[in-house]
Order: sequence, then C-alpha cells, then structure tokens
Amino acid sequence: YLFGEVDVPALEKPAYDGTVTAYDASRSMRLNYDHPVAAALLGFIGSSMEHVRQILVDEARQIRKQADAQRLAKEAEQIAQLLNEDLKDVNDRIGEMHNLKKRANAVANTGGDEGDEEPAFIEGTDQPGTTEDPIPVERTDDGDGKPWGGGTETAEADPKGKDRVDETGSKGQKRRKSGGLRVEYSHLGSEEERSHYDPDQSIIIINLDHVMVTAALKLDGNEASTAFRRLSYEIAMTEYAMVVAKRLYVMDPGLSGDDVLFEVRDALRRVTGKAAGLYAAA
Repeated sequence: YLFGEVDVPALEKPAYDGTVTAYDASRSMRLNYDHPVAAALLGFIGSSMEHVRQILVDEARQIRKQADAQRLAKEAEQIAQLLNEDLKDVNDRIGEMHNLKKRANAVANTGGDEGDEEPAFIEGTDQPGTTEDPIPVERTDDGDGKPWGGGTETAEADPKGKDRVDETGSKGQKRRKSGGLRVEYSHLGSEEERSHYDPDQSIIIINLDHVMVTAALKLDGNEASTAFRRLSYEIAMTEYAMVVAKRLYVMDPGLSGDDVLFEVRDALRRVTGKAAGLYAAA
C-alpha cells in the first residue's frame, strides 16, 4: 500500500572499478546489496517507509478509538433512554410520597387541614425561588444523599429568590422535571466496582477496567460484541435498581430490609422487561 519515487543518479555509476553494479544480473532490476549506494538507498527507503507506516497506524488507531467512543455513546444513550422511561414513574411516586409527608407535617403542626390547593416545590429550573432545608438523610459511601437531579427535597417559590424551583403540585398534577439519568463508560481502574452512580450529575458510570467488562471485550475484541453490550445492560440496570431502592428508602426510612430488597427486585423486573429490544438489537 506504500509506494513512491526516488531519483538517485549515483546508481548509474559502477562500484569497485566496475566489478559491482547497482542491479543484480537477473534482469529483474532488483538492487544489489553489494553495491554501496544501493545498500544505503535500501536502508533509507526501509526506515522511511516504517516511519510513514507508523504514522498511518497511529491515524488508524485514532479513527478506531473515535468509532469505539461513538459506539459506546450510542449504546449508553439507548440504555439511558430505557431507564428514563421507568424513572418518570419513579419520580412521580417519590413526588407523591414527598407531598404526603409534607401534608402530614403541616397537619401535625397546625392541627388542621393543610389545604389541597397549595402547590409543592422542589429545586429545579422553572421559576425563581428559595430552597428550604432538605429532609435529613444519611450520606452513603458514594455520596448519594440527594434526590434524582441533585436537588434538595423541599423548596418554595419566591420572585426575589436566588434559586430555581419546579412545582410538583399538591395532587401530583405536574411531574417533577429533571435533566434525566445518563449512562456513560469510563476507565475507573481495575480495583473499582464495575459501576458507580454520581448523584450530583445523575450519571451511571460503567467501569471499562473492571475484570468482567474487560473479559467481555476480549471475547470479540471490540465494544460492538454481543457479550459486552449485554453485560453493559445488566450492569446499568442493576445499578439503577439499587439507586431507586435507596431513593425510596430516603423518602420512607420506615421501609424494612425486605421492603428495600423488594424495590430492587421490582425495579429490575420493570427495566429488564423493557430491555428485550436492546437484546434483539444485539
């Protein structure tokens, strides 16, 4: 695949008193290694072609990396789309739990009916307001002490407020808005877990360095392999189920261990039931 031209007039001059010619005697026009100019030329061409070859290899490697990154991004987007479909219902449920808790607290504090027409707010993007003290939660090792989207649990509308809030509605008329959940691939190290949830950015990160993930990659040698893709689905859905169960526990600390385990299994049941299209595409 590599070709070119080089002009070397010295090849026309015989060496060693005319006894050694630049070309061999077979009429193939192959250069004669015994000719000093031919020998030097062959060395020069060899090193030059290797230099060009290495440049082409590096360019091909970069193109392959870009293609792999695009495939990973597309795969992550498909997984996130599936999870976000389930997340809408989970957010509605969490919003209802929050509204019930707020009304119960209001009734307990006033001894009367809170009133169904008063809207409820959470930290968001829709309108100006102020965020109130969040419901106390115990931060876990991964720092997940915030709801989906990274906002505080309670807030109120205020035209002069410096924060941004969204209305949830006391009867759940308006769904809580969120930027949604994202899925990404990253190199986190072979000693890290196979996935990690970043609560501040609502990202499920799949660790490309985990031994199980690297083993799946080696089966077919690339990110398009069926084994790798299906393992990605399983990792993301499992991480999602655990985070959902944790969020529900934060809203209702009265949940027992069996209740939390049920929520994990139920979330897995829902999302795996919707994942048939992903597996068919593989």
